[in-house]
Order: sequence, then structure tokens, then C-alpha cells
Amino acid sequence: MKRAIGLLLFGISIVSVFVDVRFGTLPSTDKTTEQVVTHQQIPYQEMIVKRGDTVLSIMERQGAFPNVSIEQIVQDFIRLNDGLTPEEMKPGNVYKFPVYELPNSE
Repeated sequence: MKRAIGLLLFGISIVSVFVDVRFGTLPSTDKTTEQVVTHQQIPYQEMIVKRGDTVLSIMERQGAFPNVSIEQIVQDFIRLNDGLTPEEMKPGNVYKFPVYELPNSE
């Protein structure tokens, strides 16, 4: 009985690995629609990401935080980095971060 259960579990494992390798387990994202959309040239600065950095923490380090919504910052980051989301950043890699003009203080 133990041998039959073991063979059944082994068979299920083989099938699941085959399906995972063949088709993948993560849903595919169609990034072609995002790349087709044209947008204005966004000024940017390339920076190396350190462990613990986020898009917002890097934006704060650039100086005064711009008067731009967080959603706009994230959208511009995604456009500049060919669809890469802030959650996919890895320490040690270079990414493009949007640079915004600071409002004139009069």
C-alpha cells in the first residue's frame, strides 16, 4: 500500500513538473500593448538600486519631492524601464528614474 501511494505521488510530481516547465505557472502578461503607446520624452536619471531602495525613496534622495502624484511617478518609471514595475527592481541593477522640474519658489 505504501509503495502504491509513493508511486502515485511520484507520478503526480512528474506530471506537475512537466506542466510547469512546458506551460509555466505564472500568468503571462502582454506587454506589447504598453510598448505601442507613444508618450512624450520623459527626462530621466540612471541610478544603481541599493538593497532596501524603493522608487519613492530614490525620488526623495534626488532632492525635494516633486509635486507629482505617486501614480504618475510609478507610470513614468514603468515607461522608462520597458514595462518593469517597481516591485521587480533588484539591488545592484541600473534603472531609469524620472526627473521632474521642481516648482519655482518665489
